[in-house]
Amino acid sequence: MQEHMKFLKVSGMVMKIISWVILALSILAAVFIFMGKIPGGSRLSGLIVLLQGSFSFFFIYLIGRIASAVALLIKESSKSVSN
Repeated sequence: MQEHMKFLKVSGMVMKIISWVILALSILAAVFIFMGKIPGGSRLSGLIVLLQGSFSFFFIYLIGRIASAVALLIKESSKSVSN
């Protein structure tokens, strides 16, 4: 069970980091689109990029939080069983 807990902790942390990177890149892309630095990009496409990035951030961060919560649940349940 310990190997699963380590995997859940690491994967939860990795998912949280990935979600923050996605959010930062989508904000950066939206700013470039709004400023007109990307040819052919309208303000609507900048808004769509920002909304999609926000949704992806929320969804992936939630998966990371669930993985961390499951690892904590496994740790606490193994503590209570061993006592």
